[in-house]
Amino acid sequence: MNSDGKTTEEGKRAQKALGVMFLSLVIDLLGFTMILPLLPALLDHYGRQEEVGLFLSLIHFWFRKF
Repeated sequence: MNSDGKTTEEGKRAQKALGVMFLSLVIDLLGFTMILPLLPALLDHYGRQEEVGLFLSLIHFWFRKF
């Protein structure tokens, strides 16, 4: 037992859990940010079609301001 009350095996298990959590968060953030540069092109593509839903129309209108 260490001074903080954890055995070395519990400490290793906690480090592995933190590593898995960190890796999953990094993958999640990379996946989300990869689509962001494509967003304006997607909005232009769907904004030019005649059958555009209300939601996409509002998003397209909002991003045209910027």
